[in-house]
Amino acid sequence: MPKNPRLSPRTHRTTTTAGTLFAVMLGASACASTASVEPAPEAHDPVCAEVMLQLPEDLGESTQRPTDSQGTSAWGDPSDVVLRCGVEPIGATDEPCQRIDGVDWVFLEQQDHYQAVTFGREPAVEVLLGLEAVSSATAMPALSPAVAEIDQTRECLDYEQTLDGEDLDPEPALPEGQNE
Repeated sequence: MPKNPRLSPRTHRTTTTAGTLFAVMLGASACASTASVEPAPEAHDPVCAEVMLQLPEDLGESTQRPTDSQGTSAWGDPSDVVLRCGVEPIGATDEPCQRIDGVDWVFLEQQDHYQAVTFGREPAVEVLLGLEAVSSATAMPALSPAVAEIDQTRECLDYEQTLDGEDLDPEPALPEGQNE
């Protein structure tokens, strides 16, 4: 994870909001069994409901608990992991992007948590992970199958595809002796 991620103005707004949301979640969830989570702008999208139905009950040692808003979920008390479906999709970025079980995630390191946002899926999904809570190696593979319910329209490019802005091998070569 980068120490000082370069953020576009749009990503910076999302990041600032996410940081505030995570701080509120940690404080507000310590006293209540229902987690208070701000819904994302497109949380009402029917696909978000499909995602919510597929989420795991446990992430590592953290158990899922009820939230007070549509298209959200939280694990742990206080919340170790927060998921919001319907956030603004991320555009082109040079931030680290990793494919985990068929889902591309852009990772942003914040001061007190990690933020992962889907790339190439609308509505987008955001996951906030406490630094000392559930590891991304545990959470992301467990969450990716549910998030895969959202159709993928774009994917992250690897390093070779981004050189000079061109895909180095846009079409796979046919085996020798085969024609199109």
